[in-house]
Amino acid sequence: MLTHVLSGVEVAYQNLDSLETGVTTIDHYFDTLGGISRAVRRARGGAAASVYIGDQTRGNGTVRTIAEQVALETAPAR
Repeated sequence: MLTHVLSGVEVAYQNLDSLETGVTTIDHYFDTLGGISRAVRRARGGAAASVYIGDQTRGNGTVRTIAEQVALETAPAR
């Protein structure tokens, strides 16, 4: 039953919780968003769902792909 439901998922999404932590700093995001996106991929026979991060921590909300969010968090400080 769960595999059937997950096979229909096209997008996985999670909000950032705070300015102080990000998707690369604590396992909360890896465990939840990473886990569900892997379960969806498996249920879809290897086809990945799109994964997005919602960031409302700095005023206006911004939605980024997981790749954009990781790049933002790992970019060298200026």
